[in-house]
Amino acid sequence: MLDKTTEISRYARLAEMRYWLGMRKCFWHEYLHTGEWELRELHKYVRRDGVALDVGASSGVYAYHLSRMARYVYAFEPIPEDAERIRRLRVRNIVVENVALSSQQGQAKLRVPLVPSQGEDKGMASLEPRVVADERLSRTIDVSLRRLDDYDFKNISFIKIDVEGHEEDVLDGGQKTIARDRPCLLIEIEERHNPGGLSRIDKSLSALGYEGFYFERGKRRPARTFDSAGNQLPSPAFKTGNERRRSLSYINNFLYCPTTRMGSA
Repeated sequence: MLDKTTEISRYARLAEMRYWLGMRKCFWHEYLHTGEWELRELHKYVRRDGVALDVGASSGVYAYHLSRMARYVYAFEPIPEDAERIRRLRVRNIVVENVALSSQQGQAKLRVPLVPSQGEDKGMASLEPRVVADERLSRTIDVSLRRLDDYDFKNISFIKIDVEGHEEDVLDGGQKTIARDRPCLLIEIEERHNPGGLSRIDKSLSALGYEGFYFERGKRRPARTFDSAGNQLPSPAFKTGNERRRSLSYINNFLYCPTTRMGSA
């Protein structure tokens, strides 16, 4: 007969297994149905012997898929409960960093917007006041800031950045690392969050010998041809939820790779 401690431990393991299976079901639903087209293209830009970074990891969808392609994945997620969710996946080659990457070290306020009748929208959490302008309609979290260049990473082949308007600060804090390892970069850039950001990022990365593009209905197109007026609807018209992202006309992911790596993609 099992003692009480053993029985509790057994139920805890079963709960962890249900969580593990539920999260993977969620990941594959994203991949096959509602997720971003870029998930299907990752294998072309991630080296199996390299390191991948997921900056703004959220629930860990990208970190999980990257873990199947890269030797190690470092997931940066400043919201404590989301960072813990990724840890609970117990994927051996994912290391979780509960910090926000930026252009400098220190502390900052992260605002998580509150959506009426829906609760928190953690996917829209931002360090930028212009993104979540009304502090009364948000939860504020004190987070630690670090620079990518402060880490001693080696052989980085891929970096995904989804930080709701703070992407230029992340890139500024990782200039030396990017210049040294020349990874491919998947960056979410939205005019509503970072006015003029795509033009500035495209110019700075082009100067480093990078070529940028985006996917429109599964087809790769040069970033320089992107029209934010036509491909990024005003924010009230863009709904969150379980839309089939790859069929939407709203495009906010841009992939930059060194021109020397484009031939194999």
